[in-house]
Amino acid sequence: MDAHSSTVTDVTSASSDSDMDAHSSTATSALVPPPANETNAAAATAAPAAAGGAEVYEFEGMAFMVTEGNKIAEVLQDGSLRVLESESYFEEDTGTQEHFLDVDAEMESMLFLVSVREDQRRIVRMVRWF
Repeated sequence: MDAHSSTVTDVTSASSDSDMDAHSSTATSALVPPPANETNAAAATAAPAAAGGAEVYEFEGMAFMVTEGNKIAEVLQDGSLRVLESESYFEEDTGTQEHFLDVDAEMESMLFLVSVREDQRRIVRMVRWF
């Protein structure tokens, strides 16, 4: 894969073509249950953070959610939240707020584009650039 390739995942579908690889993700929601071939691990890992009713979205072994102030937060192993700094803009065509996140993981830094339905406090899509 070249330096310009990206990974795209969506709560309702995952697609891949010659330039993209799909990674599975798990989102817990009363409205959109996870597909049968995915696990509900994010709900178990981040149950304390989800107590406020916000949806937890798992992507590449990390859990994320939208805070009450419509910020993106990483859900840590102990259930606490780490609010992430982001640059964002509103995408009128999709009705989503697009957040650019630079996340420092244990082994590497990652750049994500996170699409959020702020009226529902729900992450609907994540893209990772390699």
